[in-house]
Amino acid sequence: MLLIFTFLWGFTLSSLGVIPPGMINMTTVKISSKKGKSEAVNFAIGASIIVLIQAVIALLITKMLKENKYLIVYIKEIAAFIFMLLSIYFFAKGFLDRKTKYTSKQHIKNNFLLGMALSVLNMFAVPYYCGVSSALNLAGYINLDALSIFIFVMGASLGTFFILYIYSYTAQKMIKRIHVLTNNINFILGVITGASSAYTVYILF
Repeated sequence: MLLIFTFLWGFTLSSLGVIPPGMINMTTVKISSKKGKSEAVNFAIGASIIVLIQAVIALLITKMLKENKYLIVYIKEIAAFIFMLLSIYFFAKGFLDRKTKYTSKQHIKNNFLLGMALSVLNMFAVPYYCGVSSALNLAGYINLDALSIFIFVMGASLGTFFILYIYSYTAQKMIKRIHVLTNNINFILGVITGASSAYTVYILF
């Protein structure tokens, strides 16, 4: 049962992270509207593979911190700090995106490779998964053994693909409603990550 919830945590947290309109999902919309849904799905697969790798790196870092007893006292501080940065990021993004039009210059013709390339550029992914995995492990919601890490990262990768798949198949509607979605989702995520930071500080003391 714990493994099922581990998968759902990875899937849900990854989905929440990719819902706000940004470079990757807006490129998905652009590819879908110009080249078709199948090409957008290829892009989504490429991006999701990189997310899997990023999540693996993040959880291995979290496991390393936990296994080094002299570093254990810093795990909660790191998680709280990351959540605080995420909260600031989402609130700032919510305000800035009101005036931003999403465009992307594509120099890579293969959309699968383009998805991988743009996902690699998302340097925020590893800190994000470090933060959430640390908090979940400290709360007892996930373990950090090899099987649990595998299940979590599979959930994270599929969660990213699922949201990008939805973007690709609702491209026209997304284009029309994108600014409303951006404002609401970013502020909601800002509140969630801010609350997570506050809770982590609370259990720390």
